[in-house]
Amino acid sequence: MKLGIHLPFLDIDGGTAAISGELARVGAAVENAGISWLSLMDHYFQIEPTGLPAESTMLEPTPP
Repeated sequence: MKLGIHLPFLDIDGGTAAISGELARVGAAVENAGISWLSLMDHYFQIEPTGLPAESTMLEPTPP
């Protein structure tokens, strides 16, 4: 059996500027624990079933 972790929201202390550092920290912890995968909420429309507000922080692509 493989175990995975899903992060349904990214509202963290430090706001959007802190997301990359926090994801690096979480990713390292997940890998060190031997967990098979880490997934993130990536779409506005997926948040509603979680009961979180639509205004929650989401990862969005940005042009280079």
